[in-house]
Amino acid sequence: MKKKSKWRPRLLWLGGILVLINLSFWGDYNFYNLFRLKKKTQDMTQRIADGVATRDSLATEVEQLETSDAHIERIAREKYKMAKSDETVYVFKDKDRE
Repeated sequence: MKKKSKWRPRLLWLGGILVLINLSFWGDYNFYNLFRLKKKTQDMTQRIADGVATRDSLATEVEQLETSDAHIERIAREKYKMAKSDETVYVFKDKDRE
């Protein structure tokens, strides 16, 4: 009768563990790269969401500027300090700014 070796199963287990460690830390799809790619994907998804929100607000602004004279007038008054010819503009100074 042959005597079974105790070392063979241990070597197989050890070899399997070494292969898993090698793939986990030094392969193309190691833990660090997977974590980094997941973070990059989340960042890109957030940037896309921000870009879509900006695009939508700009599209709404363009639509209002194309269709609403009141909106154009409000922008002219606020941004360019314009007034109608029959209006008087009063400027109040803040005490904090002096």
